[in-house]
Amino acid sequence: MTTKDKMLAKVAKSLGIQENEIAVFGDGENDKTMLKRFYHSHAMENSHDSVKHCARYIIGTNKENSVAKQIEKIMEEEKNVIFKNKNKKTAETVHDLKAFANGKIIPITDVKDEVFSSKMMGDGIAIQPSEDLIISPCSGTVSMVMADSKHAVGITLTDGKEILIHAGLDTVKLNGEGFELFVKEGDVVSMGDPLLSFDRKNVEKNGLDTTCVLVITNSDDFPKIVWKTGVQAVSKETVLCEF
Repeated sequence: MTTKDKMLAKVAKSLGIQENEIAVFGDGENDKTMLKRFYHSHAMENSHDSVKHCARYIIGTNKENSVAKQIEKIMEEEKNVIFKNKNKKTAETVHDLKAFANGKIIPITDVKDEVFSSKMMGDGIAIQPSEDLIISPCSGTVSMVMADSKHAVGITLTDGKEILIHAGLDTVKLNGEGFELFVKEGDVVSMGDPLLSFDRKNVEKNGLDTTCVLVITNSDDFPKIVWKTGVQAVSKETVLCEF
């Protein structure tokens, strides 16, 4: 015997519709299996209790035009979800990295920290900054922040490149003193969005280097990146590398 739920499931499958995308309505004994099967199940208020126990939602009676009203409600909620997703900020495809601060660009091999200069963390570039603000060099999703020390931010690009921006050398020792984060993990950022700021004078007062480093931590997967050094960095404008 073909029941309502089996027939509906068969039709949905032929149309490429998932069962969790279906809303069903029932008020009789022959609707029980259908109400039990589908997540978005609605029983009428005037149904027998045994029918209502099979449904996830109870709506008004048949005489109140309740099915049509519920369908309108579902459609309105779906429209709101679509609108929110349409307006949700998403990361764009990136073809280059722009300067993340004003200052002097130096090769990563000249950075006075072997972890970076040896490219142990990945290939990259460095800027000796003339300001305290560090911005995003591209569009992407914030994949990591050092919440306590606030000295580093990781960004993942749409093509899988993983960028780490590190403000100052050995600045983790300052435990966040003089640092401020403007992003959190999961944020979608655009080129030029503020990532963090740090008090360069406080860094120097503590005997540390203010050089800021950008590395692509999975640079081995992208061997054709060419870094541009030997120029003065202008934040948001100077191209550090192209893909």
